[in-house]
Amino acid sequence: DQMLRENAVVVMGMPQMRCTVSARSVLHSHRVCFHRREWDDLEDPLYRYLKCKHPNEFEGGVMMHSYVYIGGQFVGNGFKIAPDRMPESRLLSLLRQSGADTNCTPKADCAGIVSAARAEELDRTLK
Repeated sequence: DQMLRENAVVVMGMPQMRCTVSARSVLHSHRVCFHRREWDDLEDPLYRYLKCKHPNEFEGGVMMHSYVYIGGQFVGNGFKIAPDRMPESRLLSLLRQSGADTNCTPKADCAGIVSAARAEELDRTLK
């Protein structure tokens, strides 16, 4: 997939879900630049495809709503890169191997507050 070839780190998921928030938080803490692809609808075609492609992404019996790729390789849902699940040395090694840019300054992340569609609507209102 072109998105995975063009971006060293990709986080796909529902923006307000804890697993997606966790992934963004971990990557922001390491100043990692990453590409985001998000959806708000459980019937989104990409989400349906990712659930089929990665059918074992469950936590506590619940299918997760995020998918993290580093260097084009799937590493798991957003919780799987959290410090209590993946040693920092492993994460840093994956990031180095992928050529990820670690000089990004995170912007304010309001995704957990409103949906992406609502955020766009609000941004248009503010202009």
